Amino acid sequence: MLDSIFHTIQANMSTIIAATVVFGAVAAAIGKMIYDKKKHKGSGCGSCCNCPCSGACHSEH
Repeated sequence: MLDSIFHTIQANMSTIIAATVVFGAVAAAIGKMIYDKKKHKGSGCGSCCNCPCSGACHSEH
């Protein structure tokens, strides 16, 4: 049984490594988004004071 598990892991090692890299990249991106949100540096309409397009986003019609 244990030999079967090791054989399966060995046979799928490239998939496991690729999935780990992708998971790490996604986790880093989510962590960066959370960090930026807490520091009020997020993208979008959260901080318009330094945005050159703030007049276009909030124009009066």
